Amino acid sequence: MTAKRSVKKSENDVPVPPLLKTSALWGVFLGVSSNTRYQECNLWIGPE
Repeated sequence: MTAKRSVKKSENDVPVPPLLKTSALWGVFLGVSSNTRYQECNLWIGPE
């Protein structure tokens, strides 16, 4: 993406988000989200 933009520049280009920060935030979100769902299911079904 960055190489393409260096060849063909446009005034309407949207900045590319930072890869590591974005992936870290998604990892945290998915980890918290899945853990919350697991605990809610465990609450309703009960421990085996």
